Amino acid sequence: MATQQRTIDFLLEQVTGAGLVTARPMFGEYGVYV
Repeated sequence: MATQQRTIDFLLEQVTGAGLVTARPMFGEYGVYV
């Protein structure tokens, strides 16, 4: 089951205080970069 864009948006919203956090598609899922 592939991750939906809204799930990534939610996760990034939750970690806004951690500094620059980005997500990019990778191998059919997403990679999160801190």
